[in-house]
Amino acid sequence: MKKIPEIILSMIAVLTMFTAQASNERVVLMPLRVSEADKAMQRVMETALVEGLQQNYVVISGDQVAKKAREIFFKESRDTSKKECDEAACMQTIAKSFQAELIAIGSVTKRSDGYFIAINIHNIIDNKMEYSRSLPCKNCTAFEVIGKLKKLGVANLPTADSNGSTETTDWRMAQTSNTHESFQAYIAKYPNGIFVQLAQAYISKLANVGNDVVVSQLKPGEIIPDCAECPDMVVIPAGSFLMGGNNRDMEKPLHVVQLQSFKMGRSEVTQAQWLTVMEANPSAISACRDCPVEQVSWDDVQNFIHQLNRKTGKNYRLPTEAEWEYACRAGAQHTYCGSDKLSDLLWYDDKEFGYRTYPDSQRYIARLPRPANAFGLYGMSGNVREWVQDCLNLHYKGAPTDGSAWEQGDCDNRIVRNGPSLSPTEWLTASFRQWELTSRSHHETGFRLAHD
Repeated sequence: MKKIPEIILSMIAVLTMFTAQASNERVVLMPLRVSEADKAMQRVMETALVEGLQQNYVVISGDQVAKKAREIFFKESRDTSKKECDEAACMQTIAKSFQAELIAIGSVTKRSDGYFIAINIHNIIDNKMEYSRSLPCKNCTAFEVIGKLKKLGVANLPTADSNGSTETTDWRMAQTSNTHESFQAYIAKYPNGIFVQLAQAYISKLANVGNDVVVSQLKPGEIIPDCAECPDMVVIPAGSFLMGGNNRDMEKPLHVVQLQSFKMGRSEVTQAQWLTVMEANPSAISACRDCPVEQVSWDDVQNFIHQLNRKTGKNYRLPTEAEWEYACRAGAQHTYCGSDKLSDLLWYDDKEFGYRTYPDSQRYIARLPRPANAFGLYGMSGNVREWVQDCLNLHYKGAPTDGSAWEQGDCDNRIVRNGPSLSPTEWLTASFRQWELTSRSHHETGFRLAHD
């Protein structure tokens, strides 16, 4: 495939950044409704709709929404046919659970003469339809529908409700200010307001920002609210594991490592998070703010971490190699990060769509679900390679056994873990190791953060 010139990529990145920031409204996209004949294409179609909506909104979608919807619509009992609430009330609860003002419902209906596609976006604050559009797609194929969905998601969408109610305006002002005082003011003015619970949640989250969180007091897999610019960090419990493998000399000898509890990024650092700190996007595939940032060297990452820590007052760092493998294995000795079957975790040889990266937060894939591992981490088998802190050593003889970084050896080269899409499957195993010069950037290499 021909490489798009860098100037065009830069223009796309700037356009994407501008349009995505046109509104900070959050919209929850319910699982796309498709005809039975198109179930295999459901996720691809839904991804196309998300890409359109992201031009105007912050979109929450995917497995997390489907799971929450099931929890809210049905009681946690054997009698799953009894609903907890009517559809309108359920939709409102789903949107509020993700701190969103809008909820979107899309459908793709197959007909004898082609398709009929539609989307409705409902504002739960004002209890009114904000956007509705439908489109007959005569003689279309399923793949043509994908292109239509992208356009359906961006055409004539409003970026804000300038004529909204006073409560709507005050709520959005509170969100924009994002301070303890602004949310308290909203609660005082609207004690029975529709977003009182969300305001209280924001206040609770802000109370934790800047405070030292004692990791041992948190549950494994719990997400820690550090700051607005910070990636979601997950608590990794203390424990020990057998590090390494028997496939290659670089993975030997097998050795036991004992680690203290620490925090690790739920997914790779995204392009949007990099842009917030560095004000430029180096990624080769740059028109996807929620995708991992890539084409960054180890030295670039150290600069990012320095700037992020200076901005937030935190102490982020790269994970050590032992931390990475321990977090990947998540208390088991699976071949990959969460399973012995690679097909349970990701797309890894997607020749139909070619090489690209994917947003872990949405976890979209052409044909299969993409679950987190047992520690709640995404994308540790596939997507991009990830830098770790350790210097290059071609074996584990003399390696630290306490989970710390190995800062001896060839430190002009550093270890990278994981493998990108189109990798040989052995690259995606929990024990596989590679290395790169610290100054070298590659379009398949990104990173995730750690924190003590």
